[in-house]
Amino acid sequence: MSEISNKEMYKQMDEERIKKAFKNGNFNDAFVLFKYSVLTKDEFSKLQQLSTKYGAFNEQMKVYLKEEEMEKIEEAFRNHKDKEAEVLFEFSKHLSEKDFYKMKLKCSAPKNDKMEFT
Repeated sequence: MSEISNKEMYKQMDEERIKKAFKNGNFNDAFVLFKYSVLTKDEFSKLQQLSTKYGAFNEQMKVYLKEEEMEKIEEAFRNHKDKEAEVLFEFSKHLSEKDFYKMKLKCSAPKNDKMEFT
């Protein structure tokens, strides 16, 4: 019994926090709160539709997903896992080839502290 009420309590707290983030225009915060919440995707979707204009939300979602994908690919490049980075890019829905090659150049460029000048 208390387990059910605790889950409902967490759900209400999560909903309020996410609503507040949307109200304040903090879309990234709302996404992070959702990521660690007990809410389902459908419940989150309903909250965002009630709290924001769908077009603005959709644009913010694209930016957020692009940043997430870029972060994963850059991490793969930093760990010298070029094949993994290429696979992640192939499955990416938000990155262009230009974005991919910029990340590749950025992560493969030698660091100044390791270069020897003569």
